[in-house]
Parts: sequence; C-alpha cells; structure tokens
Amino acid sequence: MKTILLIIYILFNNIILPQSKFNNKLTEYGVMNYPDRKSKYLQAEPKKEKMDGQKLSKLLSTHTIIKTTQQIELTKRNVIIGKRGTRITIAPGTFQYSDYLTAKGAATVHLYEVIDDFDYMISGVYHIYKDSKNLSFMELGGMLRFEIFQGNTRLKMSGEYPILVDFPLLYPDKKFNLYYINLEGVWIKKYDYGSYDLYPVVESEEEGKKVIGVRQFKMNSQGWWGFGIPYKDMVVFKGKYQCDGKSNFSAHVFLIGENFLGYIGKWVSGGEYSISAFPGRKIRIFIADENGNIGISPTIESSTRIALDGFPETIDNVFEEVEKINLTKPPDEVINDRILLQQFLQIQPVEYSIVYPTK
Repeated sequence: MKTILLIIYILFNNIILPQSKFNNKLTEYGVMNYPDRKSKYLQAEPKKEKMDGQKLSKLLSTHTIIKTTQQIELTKRNVIIGKRGTRITIAPGTFQYSDYLTAKGAATVHLYEVIDDFDYMISGVYHIYKDSKNLSFMELGGMLRFEIFQGNTRLKMSGEYPILVDFPLLYPDKKFNLYYINLEGVWIKKYDYGSYDLYPVVESEEEGKKVIGVRQFKMNSQGWWGFGIPYKDMVVFKGKYQCDGKSNFSAHVFLIGENFLGYIGKWVSGGEYSISAFPGRKIRIFIADENGNIGISPTIESSTRIALDGFPETIDNVFEEVEKINLTKPPDEVINDRILLQQFLQIQPVEYSIVYPTK
C-alpha cells in the first residue's frame, strides 16, 4: 500500500502537476491562446486607467467644455438651466457636510455639458464600458458633469433627494442606456433604455433651430453621467502619420462619427497607429501631437469585418489600412478661436431649442 501511494505521489508531482501548470498558462492572448491561434473572439482586457481625466493634445487643451456656474440657496428648491439647455432641479436638503449634517446657506453649482463632437474631443473622457464578460465602446448621446461647492468644500449628496435632470433629446430614436463614472474612474451602467423617461416633441423649426424634447432621469451622485449604446464587435483601422517628414513622436489619435455621435481615442508613438472603430459607419480619423499640430483623414466608411485592436493582425483579425496622415499647425487665430477651430476641423455646431416637460 505504501509503495502504491509513493508511486502516485511521484506521478502527481513530476508529471501531472507540471502538465497542469502548462495547460493553464496565462498568456497575454488568454489561457493557452498564442499569436498563431485564432483569437478574434477573445476580448482584450482594458487598460487599468481612469476613463476621465485623460491627457489631451496641445491643440485641444486650448479650449474647455462650456460651463455653467450658478449660486443657489440650499434650503430652497432650485432650478438651473445650463448654457446648452440641460435643466436640473434640486430639492431642499439634497446636500450635506462630511459630518452628515444637512448643508445650509449658499453654494455654487458647476455644470458641464457635452453635446457635440467638439465637446467630446476636448472633454478628456474615454468611453469604454466593461461588464462581467465583454469590453464595449459606446456610441454616444450626450454627457454632463455636475459638482457643487460651498467655498472650497465639495458638498456630498445626502442620498435622500436625487437631482432631477432634463437632458437635451438630440437623438430621439436611439436607445441609449445611462452610465456614470464611479470614484475609480470606471463607467457603471445606471439605467437601461426604458428605465428613464423620454419627453419627445413633434419635430419643427424655430428661428432656424431644431426644436427638441428631453431625456429625464434622476441623478444620485456628482461627477460624469452620459448616454451611450455599447458595441462589443468593432473593426480596426491602422495607418501611419508624420509631421515635417518626421514620425518619431507621440500623438493622440482619435476618431469621430460622420453619421452618428461616437468618439474613440488613444495615445500612440513611432509614426504608426491602430484604433478600434464602429462597423459599417462613416468616420474621420484625427491625429494631434504635443506641439499643436493636427492631421485629418478623409471620410472613411468602415467595413463590417470584426477585428480586435491590441491583438496581432492575422488572416482572422484584419486591420483596415488608411492612407498616411500628415500633421500641420493651424494658424494662431484659428487655434485660439473656438468657432474658427471647429470650422477648421469641419465640425458643425448643434443648434436647437428645448421644450421642457411641465410635470
């Protein structure tokens, strides 16, 4: 009996256990998945980085998101309408101090609204969502950031009274979910489409502006909130860039949609890049460096051939090639003027007026 047990022990430690360790070897391509194996159906792990506070290129960092600042009285009901039309309704007793006592007196609200392509380009926020199984990029429907201060102290929300938000309904037919960024800088889904209220209006024009309704939801924390549709299956573009014949520099490569609102960005170096893109859509790729130069691709229509950025390019993981992008510096008067810069980038500002719900 002892001899049998000794043989089993030797087999387990010298043959079975090492083989088990080998079979479960974790590579950057997954368990037992190597570059020569098909890996198009595996999801790459997202980088462990905050989605907010991302680094911007010099050109885009010259401008900031339009901000509404308003002083309110905390013991009263307050209604604030941002410069881009977002309406927030704050009930008395909504905020408290760090010792959990109800905040009273005057306080200052800071409201940032992200509505169009240019807003997203200068926001410093990426839009990658990861649930328990998949990593997704989001088609976008607008975003806001809310904070409130009393002096230099940021107040807390009590949790008893959420803030009612009426956000511009620019895309009434899109089925957006609602997300917020938590303290770790990660997007968290708060509401599925259908779990918040829509107040559309009959389409019309008023003084040359589109008349729209709102998406209404309850906000129970400060920070970033945004509407999005997650897409797991993406295509990948690749290409090269240069400035004055040189390519040995870092650059911010990002793309925006032509027939939809979408923004994906990343930093690259060495004159080459690859970037995920939404399948079957018209997009433009922008590349900007740290010296204020920028290059723009012509409009590209992506295929529907799914690929994964971050994995080796193979016959099963094909990247779509884009012609080389040359970077140049816009004139100073363009760089320093928000409207002129948008025109230079061929981005059309969104004009609208809002009909708010009465209930």
